[in-house]
Amino acid sequence: MKPDELLRPDFTVPNYHQQLTATRPIQVYTYFWGTMPASGIPPRAPATPPSAPVHVFEGATRLVPHDHEHCEFALVLSGRAVHRTSQNSRPIQEGSVIIVAPSDVHALENIRQLWLVNCTYLTEYLFYEPREILSVDGLAPLFFHGAIVGGGTRAQVPQWNISRRLLEKCILELQDIAAERARPDASPVFMRRTLEKLMLLLHRSHAESEEPPHIPVDAKIRQVVEVIEETIESGEPFSAAGLALEMGLSRDYLAQWFKRATGYTPTGYYQHRRVQQACRLLLDRSTCLTTIAQELGYHDSAHFSRVFKQYRGISPKTFQLRYAD
Repeated sequence: MKPDELLRPDFTVPNYHQQLTATRPIQVYTYFWGTMPASGIPPRAPATPPSAPVHVFEGATRLVPHDHEHCEFALVLSGRAVHRTSQNSRPIQEGSVIIVAPSDVHALENIRQLWLVNCTYLTEYLFYEPREILSVDGLAPLFFHGAIVGGGTRAQVPQWNISRRLLEKCILELQDIAAERARPDASPVFMRRTLEKLMLLLHRSHAESEEPPHIPVDAKIRQVVEVIEETIESGEPFSAAGLALEMGLSRDYLAQWFKRATGYTPTGYYQHRRVQQACRLLLDRSTCLTTIAQELGYHDSAHFSRVFKQYRGISPKTFQLRYAD
């Protein structure tokens, strides 16, 4: 594949297809492509999460290019394939890890008896404290690309291999998430904490792999993020000019520098994060749009709805109906 041969998605997997909601913000699926063994279990593969739905694509040898509305990561249990992105084509096998962000288009080719387990998550629920996530260098770009910093297509979709021992440990964590999700009184806090532990295990493994390391978030970027988070929490209006003055920079220079580093201008990032906070609040069905608009500093509910639809493509009411239980 030529380096400039960009993949175009044949379809987009929406959040609601993964049945992601406020009380069940994480989903675990098992997928199989190939000829199913009589036992229904691939040889030598770790036990798949028993509560996780299984999707079988009998005889399939490829998965066409597609992207997602959500973030997800996949662990290969057994079999082989070629994972294709706009940047490269790389083989995957038992122990391969792939982390996909909403902007990533990818495909699978030359599939041979491939079993993998996918974990998808509702970023609006998990991404409740960006400052804590930013405190672990590399965690945000690995699992939350575009949520805090970095928008658009990544230079490379993260992919690396882990040991069988770590793979089995990860499967145990996914089993716990799948089992909890299946409970009638499922605890989203239990699922979130378990996924956070799993993310930290994989993040540590990625840091120790031969993959290119993620560049730590600059201290000044953290400062801008901190100011914006405090502004959103207070419900006060954000002033890019005031922030530039506080940092001893011109407004134009701050905007250009911040956008090079994050993909957003400070004002664009403020709007982006404010909509994300609105998404989190909308997951509580009892919260009305007027209350959210007031809490986040919008002029009124109509203004809030216009901005929300501009960033999310759907109205806040539609978002609430889809994802709030």
